[in-house]
Amino acid sequence: VAPAIDTICYAATTNIALSSNVTGTTFSWTVSSNPNIVGALGANGNSIQQVLQNTSPVPQSVTYYVSTLAAGCPGATDSAVVTVNPSPIVLFTPTTQSICNNQQTQTVLLTSTTPGSTFSWTASAPAFITGYATNGTDIIPAQVLNNSSNQQGTVAIAATATYDGCPGNVMNYTIIVYPTPTVTNPGTQTICSG
Repeated sequence: VAPAIDTICYAATTNIALSSNVTGTTFSWTVSSNPNIVGALGANGNSIQQVLQNTSPVPQSVTYYVSTLAAGCPGATDSAVVTVNPSPIVLFTPTTQSICNNQQTQTVLLTSTTPGSTFSWTASAPAFITGYATNGTDIIPAQVLNNSSNQQGTVAIAATATYDGCPGNVMNYTIIVYPTPTVTNPGTQTICSG
């Protein structure tokens, strides 16, 4: 059984090779029960290739117990332990923001239900929105944003949490920037008395 101990990312495929020094040996396996792991099944063959999903926010393990059979004779048993990392999520604090033109945003804290996660993010906005940082890690800093148009604009931020080299899904955050209202001058008017 190789490897006997392995760690994979969420929704990755195991690749456990089974071999024997006796020609014609066949292999079958059972699997330990873990309610947080989806996709681990007992079967038979020369390799264990299964897509495993971890539904919890922390690493979870499953053990494959491999049995051998050659010419009708049972042989030695072995095992392989696979740890499946979670797909970490990003939590934003505050959860959303709306500001006026030329105001400063609040610092946005990035956290996760998976301890030990790291964070990266990128930002984009229409051309009439300026003053925002285009990328960063860990936190989204306070920044003064300018809206030079007569319509609201949005800074769209895409953030990803990564745990032990395994990235989670992209999570989205928005900052709405409202324009400064202006008064339209109607020009000179002439009216009659009374």
